[in-house]
Amino acid sequence: MGTRLYMPGTRLLPVHMCGLYETVVGEAMLRRAARTGDAPLASYVGRSLRPHRQMMFGGLAGSILGRFGGRYKRGFAAGADRISQGMHVSLIDNRNKSAYDGPASAAFDDVVLWHQHGKFVIDAIEEALNLGLG
Repeated sequence: MGTRLYMPGTRLLPVHMCGLYETVVGEAMLRRAARTGDAPLASYVGRSLRPHRQMMFGGLAGSILGRFGGRYKRGFAAGADRISQGMHVSLIDNRNKSAYDGPASAAFDDVVLWHQHGKFVIDAIEEALNLGLG
């Protein structure tokens, strides 16, 4: 096993990454609303959308995709493998520790791994919403 690199700024990376993921999830919902071709509906969704702060995998499945319907929720759950789900949970847990509970100890390579798998979770959201990978 190699040397683990602990960097002082590493604890801030999960906070920043989760903020970006929140933005990406909101943009995906806006793109899905715009696909309907109903401009007033898309405008309503855009003006009503609030950042989704509950980024845990279950919250994304139920509070985001589940609102579109069961098929979307199931598609999302099937689209992200167990490893990516677990890494995503680790990212969120460490974000919460860093932002609210004080310092979290994570090595830089942990954060990189969480981010790689977090992108797979975002891809699963886009796939479930039939947006294609982007």
